[in-house]
Amino acid sequence: MRLSEGRNLKGKDRLIVALDVATHEEAIDLVDRLDNVSFFKIGLRLFMAGDVLGFIKKVQERRNNEGGVFIDLKISGDIGNTIKAFVKACAALDVKFITLVEAALPAMTISTLRAAKEA
Repeated sequence: MRLSEGRNLKGKDRLIVALDVATHEEAIDLVDRLDNVSFFKIGLRLFMAGDVLGFIKKVQERRNNEGGVFIDLKISGDIGNTIKAFVKACAALDVKFITLVEAALPAMTISTLRAAKEA
């Protein structure tokens, strides 16, 4: 997206709300209540709460597949094939953003980014 396009976004498309709650049910309740928001962040806590693929689909369905999902797991240091599979799975779910690296040795960071680009 170009910067000029971002200026034309509606308010609900400019905000990413972190769904930092313990369960998918709590998160879906927030998504339903926040009808003025179209973009949500899913972190490690919700990722570990169960069927994350089904949960991502539910969040997207609640917004009629408009808006987006941001997966914030800070993945780094795994082997390239694992990173590539993760990025491909996110792309297949139309996840808009993912966090791959928070802090790692330079060699790990380069390997992680290379695998993500290949995916």
